[in-house]
Amino acid sequence: MPNEILGIIPMLGPLHISLNSREILVMKYWPFFDKLWKAVMGQQKKLAAKPKPWRINLILHITYSAWLLIKTKVIQKFQTSKDLEYRTFIDLLDNLIPLTLEIYANLFRGGFFDYYIEFIFRI
Repeated sequence: MPNEILGIIPMLGPLHISLNSREILVMKYWPFFDKLWKAVMGQQKKLAAKPKPWRINLILHITYSAWLLIKTKVIQKFQTSKDLEYRTFIDLLDNLIPLTLEIYANLFRGGFFDYYIEFIFRI
């Protein structure tokens, strides 16, 4: 592996990279996840601004599981839309959430180091 690449990869372990990427994702899209949390847990249950790791994992898994159920219908309805908010939302649901959920378990532990490095840069 070239020294340039090794210098860019954080010295954190792969598990910490996975956990940090999940936390950053939830914090970046916090308004969406807060509304989703209220819808699932009840209007009185507000998602903390910096939720605990188990809540982050729970909300990401709930979101992704629900997305898989409605994905085809949503994409059919809005496939020609050029709206930036829609495209950002689809990127979150279709790319970013699965990537953060799978980066450690499937890529690193599966031995797909080239893909692992590529996705670290993407995150």
